[in-house]
Amino acid sequence: MSSPSTPSFIKGIYEGLAKQIASQVAAVDSLPNPGDFPIFWVVNDSQTAAIMQAVVNAEQAADRITVITIDAWNALKGRS
Repeated sequence: MSSPSTPSFIKGIYEGLAKQIASQVAAVDSLPNPGDFPIFWVVNDSQTAAIMQAVVNAEQAADRITVITIDAWNALKGRS
């Protein structure tokens, strides 16, 4: 998922996120009704959300993990 010129720290961040995706999806899959338990990643801003969503998409987990901003999360929860 990276080119030879990708800095090693970027590769490390990506690999760490990919491991988190696999771990979280596996944890939910081990529950009795995994479809009843959505996974949300809540981030600070739209730029971070776009980056995180790209990683989720690359790991083919877009149908399992929803990336939203803190403002959207608060709106879902009825907070301002």
